[in-house]
Amino acid sequence: MHFNGTQWTRIRIPWKIVPDRIAADGRGGLWLTAVGLTGQPFVVHRTATGRWSRTPISTFLFGLALIPATSSLWGVGSATKRTGADAVIWAYGTV
Repeated sequence: MHFNGTQWTRIRIPWKIVPDRIAADGRGGLWLTAVGLTGQPFVVHRTATGRWSRTPISTFLFGLALIPATSSLWGVGSATKRTGADAVIWAYGTV
């Protein structure tokens, strides 16, 4: 949903994914983490103009944060290994 200050508008994600975490992109758009129906994790971006893109990733992200006064994003999650799991810090952009 998007609220423009007056009314709510429903926005449809163009893929069959389950969205999870969300963060602003610093330019009027948004980032979100999602999982596809097959269990594939994704990072999804929607620009301020409404253009969608998605990127498959090899880790599950449990949190996203926009770095203030930038368009950089950090994420935190885990990567499953044969012997357990590793913590992951994911960075996009420059700070």
